[in-house]
Amino acid sequence: MYKRFLERWVEDVLSDTPVVLIVGSSQAGKTTLVKSMEDVDCMTGG
Repeated sequence: MYKRFLERWVEDVLSDTPVVLIVGSSQAGKTTLVKSMEDVDCMTGG
C-alpha cells in the first residue's frame, strides 16, 4: 500500500505533539490509517 499524505502528516505532528485526534465520516479509512501506523515510532522518527 502506498504511503498516504495524512500518514506523513500524522507522523510529523506526533513528533512534537503527544495526541492527534483523527475524525471523519464512516468508512473514510480512519482505522486503516491508524492500523497502518501501529509499528511506526513517531517519537524517534520512525
